Amino acid sequence: NQFYGGDCIIDIAGYFNYKGAYAYSWWIHNNYFTCNNTTRSSNNNRFGIIIEDDDNEDILIERNHFDHMPVILEMGSSLTLILKNITFAYNLIDNCGWDNANDWATLIKMRSSGSATDVQNLSVFNNVILTNSRHQTDAINITSYAAMHNIYIRNNIVENNNNGSWLNVTNGSGINGLYVDNNVLYNNTNSNDP
Repeated sequence: NQFYGGDCIIDIAGYFNYKGAYAYSWWIHNNYFTCNNTTRSSNNNRFGIIIEDDDNEDILIERNHFDHMPVILEMGSSLTLILKNITFAYNLIDNCGWDNANDWATLIKMRSSGSATDVQNLSVFNNVILTNSRHQTDAINITSYAAMHNIYIRNNIVENNNNGSWLNVTNGSGINGLYVDNNVLYNNTNSNDP
C-alpha cells in the first residue's frame, strides 16, 4: 500500500490486541508512508502508525518505508498494561522528524503505564533511521512504569538525531535484559551516546 498524508495513517484504537490463530495480532508490512510535512507545530498530520489500545501483544511492523513523516510509531496510552512481543524491523525511515519539541515528537515510541504492567520482548532491529535537522526529541523511546524484560535494540543505523537522544529507555522498576549492540550511529546528540 501507499499512504499519502492523514492525521494518523494507520490508527488502531480500542482495548485489546491479541493474536488468534495467526502468528500476529497485527502485521503491518511493505507499505510506503509519506505526508511530506515535517514542519508542523500542531498535533495534526503527524503519525504514520498509532496503536493506542490498553493491551498490545504480538505485533510485527516490518519492511515499510516512511518518507518525510513527523512521527513514525506511537504505541501505548495512559491505559496500556501489556506491551509484549512487539517487533519493529527492516524499516527505512527517510528524512523524518518535525520541529515540535514535545512528547509527541518521538519517532518510535513504545510506552506503557501502571506499576503492574507486563513489558517484555520488545525488539527494534535492522532499521535505517535518518532524521532531518528539525527533529527535536528521541529517535527511539521505550517507557514503562514497571519492570521491563528483554529489550533488544540491534543492528540499526541512526543518523542526524541532533536534538534528543537516539535511544531513551525509561522505566520505573528495573530492566532485566537490555541489549543494545551492533548499531551504527552518526551525527547524533551527546556524541552518539544513548
